[in-house]
Parts: sequence; C-alpha cells; structure tokens
Amino acid sequence: MTTSERFENLLGVPSFHYSPVFGGEVRAVVRDFTPSVVAIEAPPESRDEFEWATDCWPTPVCSVVGNCVFPFVPGDSLLEAFRWARTKGIAVHLIDPLTRRRRDLRGCGLPDPSLAGRGGAAFREAVEAIETGFRTQGADLAREAVMAQRLRLLMERHERVLWVGGMAHWRRIVARLSVNGFAGPVTGGQEWKSPQRLRLSPSALVRLTGRYPWVVRRYAADPDHYDEMEAVRALALAALEERPELADLILLTTEEKSAPAWVEESGSPADVIRVVTYARNLAASTHLGDCPSLPDLLMSGTAVVGKRYAGRLFAIALEEDSPSLAAAGCGELELGAQADERSFRLGRSRLRLVPGWDEPARQGRSGWRLSHARTALGSPFEKLPRSNKDKREAWVCYPPDEESYEAFVGYVLRRASLIDPAEAKTVPFAVGLRDGIDVRTTLRRWQEGRIFVREESGARLHVTNGIIDWEHGSEFDDRLQGRVDNGWIDPDLLHVGSASRDGPYVQVRANPEVRLVRREFSLITLDRPTWLRGKDSPSFYDEVIAKLVELHGRDDNLYAWLDVFFAFCAGKPVVYYSRYVPSPQVHRVAWRHRVRVIHVPLQRIPKQLLARTRSFLFASLTRRQWDVMVQRVADGRAGWLDGEG
Repeated sequence: MTTSERFENLLGVPSFHYSPVFGGEVRAVVRDFTPSVVAIEAPPESRDEFEWATDCWPTPVCSVVGNCVFPFVPGDSLLEAFRWARTKGIAVHLIDPLTRRRRDLRGCGLPDPSLAGRGGAAFREAVEAIETGFRTQGADLAREAVMAQRLRLLMERHERVLWVGGMAHWRRIVARLSVNGFAGPVTGGQEWKSPQRLRLSPSALVRLTGRYPWVVRRYAADPDHYDEMEAVRALALAALEERPELADLILLTTEEKSAPAWVEESGSPADVIRVVTYARNLAASTHLGDCPSLPDLLMSGTAVVGKRYAGRLFAIALEEDSPSLAAAGCGELELGAQADERSFRLGRSRLRLVPGWDEPARQGRSGWRLSHARTALGSPFEKLPRSNKDKREAWVCYPPDEESYEAFVGYVLRRASLIDPAEAKTVPFAVGLRDGIDVRTTLRRWQEGRIFVREESGARLHVTNGIIDWEHGSEFDDRLQGRVDNGWIDPDLLHVGSASRDGPYVQVRANPEVRLVRREFSLITLDRPTWLRGKDSPSFYDEVIAKLVELHGRDDNLYAWLDVFFAFCAGKPVVYYSRYVPSPQVHRVAWRHRVRVIHVPLQRIPKQLLARTRSFLFASLTRRQWDVMVQRVADGRAGWLDGEG
C-alpha cells in the first residue's frame, strides 16, 4: 500500500484515526523519507497529552477536555508519528488550531479503512471523490488554512517535512500550498481546559475507536509486521481452547436466558475457517469492509460454533493487560448505561462526551453494545399489552428467527451452485469471498455501494430450489414414509419460500402462547416467497404448500411431497441436503419433471448453523402485542449484549 503523497519537500500521510493500517503506513514511509521535522494534525495545546500517552504506551488511554475526549491508541497514525519522532529526536509541530467544531463523518459513505491496505492511492482517491460531494464546513476551511500556512513555514525552514493527519483535509491543504493561499474564514476558538487523564476500558475503547484489546495488544507486540486478518484468525483460534475460568461464560441474544439444552458444541480448526469466512462476508455486506469487526466475529462465532464459543471469543477479545506504569494510577473511562453514544461513566460519575478528533466512519460500527456477556435483555414477550380489547390473534414468527432463516436459505442454495474452473473475473459480492475483495474495482465503483470480489468464470449451475432433511438418517424412516402423522409449518416468509414438516414443539410461554418449533424436513426455494401481500402472481403457498396439506393417509409420504415440489421446479436443478444418499426412487420422481437432483451431505453445513436455523419461536399475538414486540426487538438491537453500564 501507499496512501502517502509527495508535494515538493512535503510528504503527507492522509489517514483515518485509530486504524493500524495508517499507523503501519507512517512506520513504513519514515524509513525511506527520513523527515527533518514532523507536523501532526493536532492542537498545540495537546502536546503534553501526546507525551503522556507515549509514556503510557501500549495501554489505550484518553484525555478528557471539557466535554471532548481524545483517545490515544496503539496503531493510530498520529500517535505513531509522535512516538517515532520522539524516539529519533526529531522536532514535532502540532499545527491544527483548536476550534469549537469537530466533524462527525459517520454516515458519509466513506470506504472502510480496512480497504486501504490493498487499495493504496486508489483508496485515498475514492475518499477524496466522495468528499467533494459534501459541503465543507467553515471550521474545516479555517483549520486547513492555518495548517497550510504553518506547513509552508516548515517547508521553507526544513529539508523534508512529514505531515500526518485526516485524509479529508489533505487535498485542500495541497491546493492551498500550490498557490500559497492561506486566507480562511474566522471562527471562534475553544478554551483548552485542564485535561483529565484516563485509561480506556474495553467497552469505551470499542465505542470510541472500533478497536478492542486483543488487536491492540497484537499490534503493540510487533508493529512492523502486524496484520489485522492474522490477528482475527488468531483470536478465533484462541477461542476454541477450553479455559476453566471461562467455562460458565455464554453469549446470549435478546430473547434467551440460557443456551438451548439440545445444542451440543464442538469446535475444530476447520470451524475457525468457517467463522472467519462468515465474518468477512458480514463485513463486506454490512459495512463494505475487508476485515471483520468484533460484532461480525461474535455473530459468526455464535452461528457457526455456538454461544459458549462466542462467549469465550468475547471474553478473550476484551481481556485487558495490566496497565503500564504511567497509566496505572489513572481512572478508567467506561461505557454508560444508556444506549446514547455519548454516554460514559467514570466511577459513579456520569459523563456525556464527544470525540475530540474528526470522526470518520469506523470499522464495524454497530448498534450492539459490547460490555458484558453474562447477562441478556429480558424476553421481548414479557409484559405485552393484554388482548382483552382485541380478540383477533395470529401465529407469527419471532422476527430475528425469520431473518436468520431467510439468510440461511439463500446461503445453502447459493453454495450448491457448481462452477467449472476457469479464469477469474470480478463480480458484485453476494456470499463467499473466495479470494477476497477486489479492492480496486470496489473503490472505482464506490458510489454504487457494493463490494466486488474475484470469482471464477465459466459455466455455473444456478440452484434456486432445495431440500433439507434436518433429522432423518434414512429415506425409509417412518416419518418420511407416512407412518407417523405430522403437519406442515413455516412462517409467512416474504423473501424466500419454505415448507417444513415439523416435529414436536416445546411451549416456551403460556401467556402469550409461545412455542419453539423444530423443522424436520424442508422444501425451500428462491423462486417464490412463501406468502405475497398482493395476488398478482402465485406464492409458494399457492403452488406447493396448499397441495401438500391436501395429502392424507398413504399418499402423505416423501415421494408424494417430492412429486408436488418437483412439479413446481420442473426443468431446474434441485439440491438435496441429507445424511443419506437419495435412492433411485427419488430420482425417478425427479425425472418425471425433468429435475436434476444434486445430493450434498448435510455435514457440509456447519453443525451449529443448522441447529440455530432449524428452530424458531412461534407466538400467538394480537396486533397490539405484535407491534410492541417488534419495537422491543428494534430496541434490543441497540443492546445486543446487555451490560451493567
């Protein structure tokens, strides 16, 4: 990579705060450029804080000035530049004026900093192109005018000048230097109050910087060779190890008090590969990143291996080292009890703070709160409105279960697509990163808001229909041959079609009635949703489910089900996930409808992912109860991991 750029005798390292990609860039360029002086985008009043933070290294610390908090974290480009200059005895100038307004760039659609490692100059150009579409604030113009003027003085007095600062400012600073134009608007200054020096707790570290102790510690151990993806893989692997002190730790979602009794966890290095791959897919699809954040890892760890594995991963990721000597006597800033991003606490004091640095979109920003893994939010079905006035009730699926199952259906059908090996090509990301993100294509087409990846070209067998036998070890099981009476059940899915033969349910609550339903055999499709609001075209219910429920007696068996389903997907391939190999009789039914059956062992799907998506909560609710429950789910996403504060 190189996001750095030369202008006359000035070398700029435009950066995003806190990202170790740019800390590594500073360390790389100074070896070749050997600057005579270093200029940093920071107020001159903060020099003592940089000195103190350097003495505290590698402990993450912060300075609180008024209602502003200035984090200092290993890997941040500003701190790396200051540390390096002090080690070499080179003069450091802090050239950013202290103003009243600081920019919050979140939501501006900037590229994720994890792309900078391979994007280099293309990454910087993408950021600059996006920046031109936003109105520049007067405070920014005033700051850039002052920084440009101070840089020009340094360039005239020194042979080689290194500047490290925010990427959004670099292009306009260069434009001012090229014409020696230093006029800018007049803005009010800000008083630099006596700073309060604090350590950053893991929860505050994640909230303010997107970093967490595990990756900070790995960077500090070997800054010159640090690789973020290697640190993520090492974390996922470390969580496999059973540790007595973490034996009771479990990661709970909003509706759970304990892990389901039937879930058995077993992890292996192969599962770690799945965890990391799934997490990278989440990073690519949620924040267009090339490296997963901690929330991405927790979600993938829960889905692929289990809640106890995810609990260990959470605890290890946030495990703190002993503070350095210079930071040992400082108080610790922690996350506040409120969901508000400005809410923090120091001991018993409650603080409302805003970041002091310009704040770009941070990797893996999420509404989830990362503070404590042992407790969970209360059930969203507790204390719902009474149903006396509204007698109409309907059976509805718990929304997160519905969402995860729809994603699962898409996953198992897409992974069944067969590809003939051929030359790779660039395509929009859907699922499965294969060789990773094609960074240059992604940055060139950033305005589309999509990730592009490298995929093999060639003939593709497009699979949109499938069968999942979750339970049975043989095609001739009594439940498949019509000798056991069962029914069909699935939520009214709006994005995929599914009809599932259900097994015995577990009643979770009596008022309102909530059941935990398990699928035993499922017919799935991407060609029709289970239910349609309008009736312009038939739904999966109309074409398949209605015909299945009409089967009775001896006709209600596997081959009759398949005859109905294969008629729906006539002429198309169908993937059949099961522990057994489908018999010739299954293929004879398929041939009648020109269907090609592709058998895939059920073991190809991660065990925990199967366990998690097989079951769903089914509740009988009134409209008012449904609305309240949905709102609680939305609020709960802001507190996926409940905490003490």
